[in-house]
Amino acid sequence: MKIRKYLGATVAAISLTCASQLALADVVATAYLEVSDFKLTNLDGSKVTASATPGDTSRQINVSAVQNVGNTNAQFTSPVAVSMSNDNIDAAGLGLPVTHSCVGACAYVENSYSYVGAGTSATSTYAVGDADLSGASLDFSGTAIPGTDPAIPFPPDPGAGALAQTLAEASLSSNSVGEATGNNVGSTGTLVFTAIADATVYLSFEAELFLRAWVGDEEGFAQATASYNISLIQESTQIPIFSFQGNEFNGMAGTRSADQEGEEVIKTGSADFTDTSGMIGGADNRLAISLLAGESYQLTIAQNVFVDASYNRIPEPASIALLGVGLLGVGLFRRRKIHS
Repeated sequence: MKIRKYLGATVAAISLTCASQLALADVVATAYLEVSDFKLTNLDGSKVTASATPGDTSRQINVSAVQNVGNTNAQFTSPVAVSMSNDNIDAAGLGLPVTHSCVGACAYVENSYSYVGAGTSATSTYAVGDADLSGASLDFSGTAIPGTDPAIPFPPDPGAGALAQTLAEASLSSNSVGEATGNNVGSTGTLVFTAIADATVYLSFEAELFLRAWVGDEEGFAQATASYNISLIQESTQIPIFSFQGNEFNGMAGTRSADQEGEEVIKTGSADFTDTSGMIGGADNRLAISLLAGESYQLTIAQNVFVDASYNRIPEPASIALLGVGLLGVGLFRRRKIHS
């Protein structure tokens, strides 16, 4: 009788342990891209001067349009579909704090750009997207810019360039069954201008990238992607005269995915397109662009991150059978105890 009693209890313990193991799983996908000190410079490193007044020959270029657009999106597709999106447009070119989107048990603070780091498991289930754009890539000091009151001059130029940050993260914690995506997260800046004289100007910026895909269970999947693109089109011909595509080599783009239990795939990268020639062993890594007097150009900068994660753990038949035997053992044990 004692053997049956202990056998029932043991089987129950084993089955409950197995059931608890089935619940232990988590998936995290993170993509963060930061581009800082973005500016158009001259050979000596000074910012290109700009004015919103057509034909203003005291400045190097005349700007006719400045527009910054940003979008964030976060969603779950199962077990309950829920999503959130935010679109922001800054026609005055004075900055773009895009409203973050977050669904699920999200404690993310807007514009904090904090994310689940390497070697860390998910602690809650959520999807979040955030983006921000601040600063100026040109020197508008003392002049108005398109979309602003002409009587209010643009603030004195601090010297630093524009800063763009984008984050997408999808986190599925233990006992989560479903999918989460944070996509179309990023910003696009468009600048339309006319060159006063023939000139060679330079694009200068730095970039930091973090991509992570973590899967704590074989039934999970995680993917993180980031991209960055710059293009310059001559408006009279609509022909691109300059194009820069962020890629794996320059550390500004990439995709990382994981689909095996215990797999963590990470990419961290940085890119330096600045002038360090004044330093010992330094070099001028800026990107050169040739401009023609009287020609109009459209400069577009696009930054985007995307993540998706899914977890759909279905108990195996053997585990279900063991769980059934365990529950039966618990029932027999309780029945014996009542009648004894």
